[in-house]
Amino acid sequence: MRIMKLLPENWDFAIGRQNTVRKGFKWADVTPGEQLQFQCDEGGDTYRYKNTTVLRVTKTTFDQLTDDECSRNHKYKGRDDLLDALERAYGDFKATDDVTLIEFHSV
Repeated sequence: MRIMKLLPENWDFAIGRQNTVRKGFKWADVTPGEQLQFQCDEGGDTYRYKNTTVLRVTKTTFDQLTDDECSRNHKYKGRDDLLDALERAYGDFKATDDVTLIEFHSV
């Protein structure tokens, strides 16, 4: 099981189908059926959320993501909100940047 780190602001999960978007293609080799564990370190505490199963992995550019995909990312409410979050996470991030969308199911 691989561990994917999250910023504290992203530590908001819904039960069911959702996704995470990562800049570039570092995570593009994740495969459907694989289990992921998310980790967030905040104030000396480590939070882990298990039981996530990868459903789909898509390599694309941010501007090619659908509105539905942007709305299923953690707690963000649509394309503009998600773009702002990615800019905070990565610093230099543009809508034309390559991204990997990892859709997963959590229980």
